[in-house]
Amino acid sequence: MGANGAVVGHQYSLLGRVMYEEGAWVGVTCCERIPTKQTPTEVGAAQVAWLKANQTQPSIVTADCEYLTKAMLDAIDPQDKKLCLLVRMKGNRVLYRAPEPPKKGQRGRPKSHGQRLKLNDPKTLGKADEVLTVWAEDGSRIEIAIWKNVHVKSHPELHGSAIRVTAFRPNGRPKFKRPIWLFWTGSPDMDWATFWRVYLKRFCIESVHQFSKNSLAWTRARLGHTPREERWSWLVMLAYWQLLLAAPIAQDAHRPWQKPMPKGRFPTPARVQRDYLRIFLQIGSPTQPPKPRGIPSGRKFGFRPAPRKRHPVVIKSRSSP
Repeated sequence: MGANGAVVGHQYSLLGRVMYEEGAWVGVTCCERIPTKQTPTEVGAAQVAWLKANQTQPSIVTADCEYLTKAMLDAIDPQDKKLCLLVRMKGNRVLYRAPEPPKKGQRGRPKSHGQRLKLNDPKTLGKADEVLTVWAEDGSRIEIAIWKNVHVKSHPELHGSAIRVTAFRPNGRPKFKRPIWLFWTGSPDMDWATFWRVYLKRFCIESVHQFSKNSLAWTRARLGHTPREERWSWLVMLAYWQLLLAAPIAQDAHRPWQKPMPKGRFPTPARVQRDYLRIFLQIGSPTQPPKPRGIPSGRKFGFRPAPRKRHPVVIKSRSSP
């Protein structure tokens, strides 16, 4: 990382499935490099479209606020609820209520938008359609307010729900400076007391990023050719899948200073990796032992490889959250 925060390398967009209710295991199903002329949201939208075309069961896609774009919403079919989006919104986002039905005999084009709702302006929000409070054992609480049948300006046909989640300490003071705003494109009748926590599973993909870089050498390879780097990225994700599949039979190989995993939960990726040699020796390998090849002739005398092709440096600014 440079002094200005710039990082040398390629951006990648991961789409994965959360495998278990507990823990942070994610099975990566799509790993795409973000080209120079595309943004993360465009690549992410293409991955969601791929998921929609290949899914075999209903899916919920969770994403950060930068993914609530026209390209992403284009991948969501308002009539098909098998693929729904649960995405965080910026605190100053503007939504719209559904317009009033046109009066009988009214001429002209029907309105696309109704009442304007600005999330950080309580005067425009009006009364929420549903409000509930969830209390914890320590006296803290979470207040959830839902505004139903709202839409983004670019997609008036895609009706969703705006969810505001505010956490309070036992003394009544807010835990965070601002509430969390979520946009949900699925059914307006959900168990909101627990459903909003589905969004928290979004952070599981961050664990995959961190573990792949620190423990699977994702960013340590210096291959010098973009297609090789893309294949290497898929090999790293395949290695992560091997650990994921081994998790149910892995032992909790924790360090002496670490706490054991609770009963009924699978070990973390790092603990499975430490126990993987034992599993590998028990299962064995279908590959054959290597055969001696002899001494190769090597390069011809006087051969000089061509210099590596130079490419212009492209600086892509980090999107603001």
